[in-house]
Amino acid sequence: MATRTNVRTNVRSVVSDAQDKGREAVEAVSEVRDNVADAIDRSLKRRPYTTLGLTLALGFLLGVIWAR
Repeated sequence: MATRTNVRTNVRSVVSDAQDKGREAVEAVSEVRDNVADAIDRSLKRRPYTTLGLTLALGFLLGVIWAR
C-alpha cells in the first residue's frame, strides 16, 4: 500500500515538473517571438529595401529547400 502511495506521489511530482518546464519553454518562445518582431519592425523603419531584399532571399532559399 505504501509503495502505491509513493509511486503516485512520484508520478505527480514528475508531471508537475514537466508542466513547469513546459510553461517556462512557452514563455521563452514568446519572449523570443516578441524580440524578433521588434527587431523586424526596427529594421523595416531603418532599412526598408534591405529588409525586403533579405526577406525575398530567405523566401527563395526556403522555396529551393522545399522543392527538394
